[in-house]
Amino acid sequence: MLKILIVDDEQVVHVNLENLLNSRVCDFEIVATCKNELDAMEVMNKQSIDLLLISISYDLSLVEEVKQRGYDTKVMIISQQDDYEMINQMLKWGLDDYLKNSVTEEEVLLVINHVFKELQKQQIEQRKSENFRLGRQTFLMAILTGKVYYSDDELNHYTKLYQLFDPQFSLFELRFFNAIDSQPFIKIECLMKRYLRNYDYDMVRLINDKILIIIYESTQLKNHELMDDWLHLIQKIRKNIEADLQISKRFIVDSISKLKQCKVLGQYSSSKEFLAIHPTLNFSHYRTEIQTVLNYIHEHYQERITLQQLAIQACLHEAYLSRLFKRETKKTINSYINELRVYKAKELLKTPNIMIKEVAQLVGIHDQLYFNRVFKKFCGENPTQYQERIQKNEFQSFSFK
Repeated sequence: MLKILIVDDEQVVHVNLENLLNSRVCDFEIVATCKNELDAMEVMNKQSIDLLLISISYDLSLVEEVKQRGYDTKVMIISQQDDYEMINQMLKWGLDDYLKNSVTEEEVLLVINHVFKELQKQQIEQRKSENFRLGRQTFLMAILTGKVYYSDDELNHYTKLYQLFDPQFSLFELRFFNAIDSQPFIKIECLMKRYLRNYDYDMVRLINDKILIIIYESTQLKNHELMDDWLHLIQKIRKNIEADLQISKRFIVDSISKLKQCKVLGQYSSSKEFLAIHPTLNFSHYRTEIQTVLNYIHEHYQERITLQQLAIQACLHEAYLSRLFKRETKKTINSYINELRVYKAKELLKTPNIMIKEVAQLVGIHDQLYFNRVFKKFCGENPTQYQERIQKNEFQSFSFK
């Protein structure tokens, strides 16, 4: 996305430029419109700008400041008059986008599209650079592991440098129930190259049983698009290395405040953020739409799930999705969700001193009476009876050791 900052001291020009861009340019964002140099620099200090579009009647002090600070920003000037001194100065700075105020809309658009294509080429080449990739990975790992402290100014600098919020990146974590050696790790690496070949990503081995995957998104992906590919990859990993594993929920990072939230990996990847994938849990024999729905249910069972949400994920009509789900899984959607929640509740009830009300909320059911009824329907006993029986059995097992 092309991020544009308009600088002009006349409101009429602001409006005309915005209207022109809105009607004729795709995939752009006007970050701000400023009347003077100070306002413009305040904006540029906070976020990266791809194109500085200036239509002002005073000197080039703003352009000089931008160049002195080393900002990688394209500059386009629409001058109020023929100013040969200005043109000579621009040539010294390596700037060649200079237009008179009397230019046509087509000429303005031609220059903007040229800048857009140049930026795209630059970004592609930069992302391919080994130094860029290594620097980006090193910076992120320093942040996520909490090993290095960065000031807000430093964070602003590095997130702009590595284009982390253009527009966002996603974090996933794989945890294995048992430590894996180098061979499975190499297999996983090969599978990722194959099934995530359309993504810009990094994979980092944290410890023997944990892998972090970072997917950099150059455009804002719909959740189901990325999750479809992600689930497919997970199924291939499980099949090829025959290991039990957990996958984290997708954690989207699109701002410095979000980046700070996951500053320490242990905070980001708490156990409740993980979905266990066991050898028996395999959605590959279902239709793609049902795989998407099942994955969404397993990710969001702790939340309120509606048929409308699931239909949006699957891109299907609600009534058709209900019939298709029943035909594929032999269960209704509501029954499947409740069965999953009860399964998760049974695991939680093994936790010493945990309250029934707390368990109900953790599995997405906030009405305890309803939770009791659902639990008894699937287990034949209410949660209190189940908890007492399980804890009694565990106590007896411990006593006889």
